[in-house]
Amino acid sequence: MKTLFKNAKLILEDRIEENYALLIENDRILAYGSDTLFLDQYDLIIDVKNQFISPGFIDLHVHGGGGADFMDRDINKFKTITQAHAKHGMTACLATTLASPNEEVFELLENCPKEYENLDGARILGVHLEGPYFSMEQRGAQDPIYIKVPQIDEVKEFLKYKDKIKRWSMAVELENMEKVIPFVSQNNILVSLAHTSATAQEVIKSEEWGVSLATHFYSGMGSIYRIKGLRAAGAVEGVYLSKSMVAEIIADGKHLPKEVIQMVYKFLGVKRVILTTDAMRAAGTDHKVSILGSLEKGQAVIIKDDVAKLPDETSLAGSIATMDRLLRTVLEAGISLVDGVNSISLLPAKLIHVDDRYGRIEPNYKADFVIFDDNIKIISTYINGKCIYQNV
Repeated sequence: MKTLFKNAKLILEDRIEENYALLIENDRILAYGSDTLFLDQYDLIIDVKNQFISPGFIDLHVHGGGGADFMDRDINKFKTITQAHAKHGMTACLATTLASPNEEVFELLENCPKEYENLDGARILGVHLEGPYFSMEQRGAQDPIYIKVPQIDEVKEFLKYKDKIKRWSMAVELENMEKVIPFVSQNNILVSLAHTSATAQEVIKSEEWGVSLATHFYSGMGSIYRIKGLRAAGAVEGVYLSKSMVAEIIADGKHLPKEVIQMVYKFLGVKRVILTTDAMRAAGTDHKVSILGSLEKGQAVIIKDDVAKLPDETSLAGSIATMDRLLRTVLEAGISLVDGVNSISLLPAKLIHVDDRYGRIEPNYKADFVIFDDNIKIISTYINGKCIYQNV
């Protein structure tokens, strides 16, 4: 079945085209062009009414939403999460863990749906292991009970699930990392710097080992510090000085203020910044207290000031952001709509090597796209050419 979406502002990789139409056939994009090109080439026509059509939003770091967490390890909870975020434009994600008992993480990996499994929500492209190899000093809301130094034998146990693990976040300065990082990277897993006390030099060295991304940049990592009164560069500066490392930012206006968002884009450039929600289970709800991680062994958190915090407010504990909020925030920071959309669609897809089928409005790509208005209010979300959310 061919469906024509007419009268649209189409967001492409390098420009926005007005008065354009998008033609899809079943679950694939067939073509796009001016409204007059596709007369009589469709079975169904939908008037977009001059709204934007964007590639679907891809989140490489999301823990939960709608009252559920991926560490609940239950397919029904996975559906709750992906459906809650689809309402805000997410069409694909990585199910994200945190420092937890290994058996819980293995159970999540066992139960994680495949890329093309229908959840009536955002598709799950794989798993992002956040931990357990972190710096205790930069653990944030990660439970210290489960933080450890990596051992190759344990890493091999995780890599039994290498077909499902797409990303692994870890502190690069820990013992054995010069062996662990190349080993993980050689298994086609994106290795990311996270919850780290590394110096700038250690970060730069880790890039040679295979680290290519900085997890929630600025959060869980040090900046300029002092040694015997002398200033030294930290992990943040290491990312800025790296050759090509990408910064993932939680652009919710809470983890990073507008000025820091502007600085990240200015110094790294628009092709080295991606957006993430880092959302926990309270995202998309009005809950004031919640749990980060599994219900059995997770961390208690409170929702205050439009963000998740530890109960004593000593640390933020993930976000309650949604992807439409991220896009609005970077636009308010002066980033163009094209660059903002690339940061939330194409660039994440490139990092995990799925940009041959997601992240662009292009012929033969999956028909995963979002329709929104000038205020980034989501009108509808399409996955596999099927409308799975309609704002009525």
